[in-house]
Amino acid sequence: EAGVAAGCRDHNNNPITHDQRGTARPQGARCDIGALEFDNSVPVVVSVTRLDGNPTQAASVRFLVTFSEAVSGVDAPNDFALVQSGVSNAAVTQVVSAGDHLTHTVTVSTGTGGGSLRMNVIDNNSIADFAGNGIVGGFTGGETYSIDRPLFASGFE
Repeated sequence: EAGVAAGCRDHNNNPITHDQRGTARPQGARCDIGALEFDNSVPVVVSVTRLDGNPTQAASVRFLVTFSEAVSGVDAPNDFALVQSGVSNAAVTQVVSAGDHLTHTVTVSTGTGGGSLRMNVIDNNSIADFAGNGIVGGFTGGETYSIDRPLFASGFE
């Protein structure tokens, strides 16, 4: 926090909003000196929201996971747990990170059956910000999809 009082600026006096790792500047009252901002804040999951229509008969749905700061190490299926009620064989199939690493789109196959499907984020020590601070506690309060994918009499979808 020994940077100039005028704020985080480059040699042309342009604002600097992130350090070279992607950590937001400043982390305190003033910028730190040098290429890296000291970051002792722990990233948290801000929300898990639906991206597709609800209720659904679709074979897959997408959730948007938003973090409080840029993170890495978000991968499928290790960082997610699906909560299924009346639905079977749902699975995380893909995770795509936005360029800012704040949001991640998670695609889930809806399996079969009628019921609900929600996705939790798990704290398994792989998700961390670019300063190495890991998330703590995961997230269990996301939005739920209502799924209606019954098996037909022949046993096939």
